[in-house]
Amino acid sequence: MSNIHYQGGLFDRQLPNGKVSGLIQVMDNGVNFLGSDDKTAIILPLDQLKIKRGGASDRILFLTDPAKPEVTIHTADKSLLKDPILLGIPNTRSQIQNIQGNRRTGLAIVAGILLLIAGCFVGLLMARGPIAHAVAKKLPPDLEQKIGQSSFSQISVGAKRVNDPEIQDDLHELLQPLMAAIPDKRHEFQFHIFEDKSLNAFAMPG
Repeated sequence: MSNIHYQGGLFDRQLPNGKVSGLIQVMDNGVNFLGSDDKTAIILPLDQLKIKRGGASDRILFLTDPAKPEVTIHTADKSLLKDPILLGIPNTRSQIQNIQGNRRTGLAIVAGILLLIAGCFVGLLMARGPIAHAVAKKLPPDLEQKIGQSSFSQISVGAKRVNDPEIQDDLHELLQPLMAAIPDKRHEFQFHIFEDKSLNAFAMPG
């Protein structure tokens, strides 16, 4: 007889409320349930014992006997599946192995779905550059210019533009190698300098 007790409950139509909580103990002659009311007691023989997983997210183990269909012992304590007496009997051991196998299969499917979702997310992140580039190439140059002019007008409000000829000449000299390396000449490039304490440079559509 095992000295291990498992917290659980009993469903029985003959009980006043149809159920009672209590302790489960696996013995050599069966699974014993003793209710917290100290009056309810029942034993399900091991040779006919049926073990199934169910409930929300399959978190509950249900123990039944075909000869007593009105009675169901249940527990959320998964350590019951490691009980040495249950594992020592071919009938219950095979059921436990099936339950654990189905659980591992379910976890593997869930893990596979999560990995697939994560892979799609990473793929989208990696492809956002090429996607944006492809979309940008489809935009007509005049539409890009209108978008850029609108954005530039908003940014220019309240900003101090630098028009010093010497600074402009230095900028154009720095930009010569960059402009020479651009293969696509479909845009007319305009460069502006604003007085700002932050070190920053950015491009706008068009």
